[in-house]
Amino acid sequence: MCFCSHLLSSSITSHPSCRITNNLASVVADPLRPRAELQAFFTRHWGETFVPIQEVPKCPHLQPVNIANLSNYMKSIGQKYALYVDARRKLSKVNKQYRKNDTDDLPTVFLSSDFSLTTPETFLSVFTVPAQSTADPLAITVRTPKPDHEIRDKTCLEKASGDFRHYEPLQTRLDDLHDVVDSRLAEKLVLKKDAFWQIVSSYGGLNEELADALGQIKVVRTNLKRVSTSICERTDHITALYKKRQHKEKLLARLHDIACVRAAQSTVQLLLNQNEYPRALECIEMATQVLKNELSGVTAFRHLESQLSELRNIIKRMMWDEFTSYVQKEFGARIDEPVGIVHEGELCSIIAGLLRLKCYAFTSVLKNEVEETVKNLLRQTVKQRVVISVEDQIDPLMQNLSNAVRSLKFPDWCLVLDDVINALYLFNQKIECLQEMVGDLCERVERDNVPDANDEGSPERNTPVNNIAMASSSSDADDFASINVSLLTSASAPMVDAVSMLSIEVRSTTQLKHAVSALSQYTCHCIQMRICRLLNARHKDEAQNALETTPTELSHTLNCINVFQQKCSTRGWCRAPQVVAIAGKLTAQPTTNGPLQICIHKISTDYIDRFHRQRRQRISDNLDLEQWRVGEVTHRDQRLINQSFDEGKLVIVEKETDDEKGQATPQQLTVKEENFEVVRSALNFVYLLAEYAECLRALPSFAPDIIMRIIELLKFFNSRSCQLILGAGALQLVGLKTISVRNLALSSRSLQLIMNLVPLLRDEVDSLLTDEQKHLLRHFSQVSSDYNDHVNEITAKLVSVIDHNIVGSLDAWKPKGTIPSESFQAICRNLVKFHNGMNGIMPDSQIATLFTQVHAHFRNHLKLKVAQCGVSPHDSLAWGVVSNDYSYYIERVHAMPACRNMQFESLNEIVFN
Repeated sequence: MCFCSHLLSSSITSHPSCRITNNLASVVADPLRPRAELQAFFTRHWGETFVPIQEVPKCPHLQPVNIANLSNYMKSIGQKYALYVDARRKLSKVNKQYRKNDTDDLPTVFLSSDFSLTTPETFLSVFTVPAQSTADPLAITVRTPKPDHEIRDKTCLEKASGDFRHYEPLQTRLDDLHDVVDSRLAEKLVLKKDAFWQIVSSYGGLNEELADALGQIKVVRTNLKRVSTSICERTDHITALYKKRQHKEKLLARLHDIACVRAAQSTVQLLLNQNEYPRALECIEMATQVLKNELSGVTAFRHLESQLSELRNIIKRMMWDEFTSYVQKEFGARIDEPVGIVHEGELCSIIAGLLRLKCYAFTSVLKNEVEETVKNLLRQTVKQRVVISVEDQIDPLMQNLSNAVRSLKFPDWCLVLDDVINALYLFNQKIECLQEMVGDLCERVERDNVPDANDEGSPERNTPVNNIAMASSSSDADDFASINVSLLTSASAPMVDAVSMLSIEVRSTTQLKHAVSALSQYTCHCIQMRICRLLNARHKDEAQNALETTPTELSHTLNCINVFQQKCSTRGWCRAPQVVAIAGKLTAQPTTNGPLQICIHKISTDYIDRFHRQRRQRISDNLDLEQWRVGEVTHRDQRLINQSFDEGKLVIVEKETDDEKGQATPQQLTVKEENFEVVRSALNFVYLLAEYAECLRALPSFAPDIIMRIIELLKFFNSRSCQLILGAGALQLVGLKTISVRNLALSSRSLQLIMNLVPLLRDEVDSLLTDEQKHLLRHFSQVSSDYNDHVNEITAKLVSVIDHNIVGSLDAWKPKGTIPSESFQAICRNLVKFHNGMNGIMPDSQIATLFTQVHAHFRNHLKLKVAQCGVSPHDSLAWGVVSNDYSYYIERVHAMPACRNMQFESLNEIVFN
């Protein structure tokens, strides 16, 4: 196409087409040009992009060539290449000596690329005789570029300078030159191949196409000239008229701007009277913008800009004061469902005006007012409920609400907590509505700051002064109170530190949106802090009500708090406590996500610690004051045991009913058809374990802590009992003269009673623990093992006591004298006392087992004593005494109720086996 365009431009400049064709043919058919240059002719002149670039794919059969391979190749081929270059250089020199150009003997005037007979210079050099001082152009050739000027062609003979040459010699000369050129061209053409002739034939077709193109161009130019005359000139005229009209419209708009700016102050005053702060500020901004841009050189308005700036500052102060006033009124108004903004229209107008002034510091006012309102709302709610509940004892000044809260009974406290939570929850809903309103206003401001693409085509609508006129004429049309926006709450935003966000200085609308989105979260944070103070006041350690709080009451308080947190988390104000399924019901696990969670976790932990200290001290006092006598069993004690084993868990029962007071008191405590006579401390300890079980059921989320304290209490009871009985600590504490068999038996039975209740505790704990906490159950097995070891130690102590008496009596025994001997009588008396001390306390089976151990010790001692005395069946007299004493021993043991079924060996078996 570049070549065609070149030919077209050449035709337009009145160059003949034959000249162009001849030049192209002579260039391509020049025999002196190398073939490589002819092949790259079009590429060189038209650019590299004429030949499409093709990327040669890498051959997989060729190995990559590195520098080492190339060096080896250069070394091997370098000498051969040097010889080749030398031979080629010599050959080229020889060829230059004998080479002869086909055009060297032709006049150079005919070989010029600018040769044209239409040119005067060329015509005169060919057909006229040159001057005497110049060379003849027909005699100048390549071989003789500067011939002598005296040499003349035969066509110039007898002709003066400037005359026409002789016709016949000139004709003959030109014919000869024509024949020479024709013959040489023929020789060259004979050597050409078919490809050359195809190219030559294509030149003819190209000339025809060019001729057609020239004709079409002429037609197009004619049509374009007609179009220019009939359409373009008329369009230019219309455009000129339109520009004149535009200029006049601009002039009219400028005059209209001057009229509106002149009335700007009165318009602003009218809008301020209607509390339309945003429109008043918009009017000031538009008037200021017009003064700076369109009316910058008008002398009459030179003071108006400063006046408008001062008026703007006054409006800013007015809006700030009214915003604070309306916020206080709004937060102080009574909150009823459905929750909404009472002064919504006024607040919308004021906030929109502050946003237009880029005054974002009103978030600090909201923050401070939220804190103060939460504080006052809680105090007001508590006061109302306290006055209703304890109106006879309440201080009329209400200076210290903490004491009043602590003096409330639990039902009244529940009402106070419910009222406070509901009031604060409704207040947070109001804050959320305010948050949505401010967020919508921020979005509206951002939309107004972005130009609308649909209004670009109407200049009248976008002019600032027209906006001022619209503000003054239709101020009542746009009501800021009617806002319908999408929900902009913190529930859809990520959980962030609301306190930190509201503490950062706001500098843009985007930052304001992020800060306001955390307003409800910050309000929830303030509410939680105030509820924490209320809970701390209620559960203060020194308060009497805290000591009397039951686990069920504390659980009810915690459930109220957890329900409140769940509702707040549903609204996206805070994180909810982790809820875990324990024993088939959902239980809130203690976490430290917020101040309220930290507070209730601390209150619960302190309560459990205080609960444990009180009961540990109580059981310690009971054991220290225990006289180690059989405790009186009441109907309530038996009812607790029966109901606990029926339900499979330890429960707290009510005090004795009127029906039970008239009935006889049970003599023994029956546990699973087994009678127990224990000390009163053990019965009191059963009540303590039931209270721990109730606390465990009421506070399942703190089960691991409570379990470890139960284990500690069980171990304390075991160790303290051991110190008082086996360690004889009761001798100094309560003034016992000695630790009797009856004391040991009561201690053993008390421990066995507790051992029967440990499985109930373990089963209940197992149902309350999660899989990760099941490892705590091993402590119950350890406690059972410790109690069992203690019982075995008491049994061993009992056996050692009677064994000591038996050994002492046998040491003084001699197989002679009266029958039965005094030693055996003493042994039997001690056994009877031993039996009577345990009888009624320990069951017969345990007494029989104990006497079996005593008899085994007695048998061994008797065998040694008989061997020491040298008694044998051969000594009939001594052997008879021993036999009579042993028979007396068997008879007296069988006389005991618990030992009637005991089996005894014969004397021979004892002595000889």
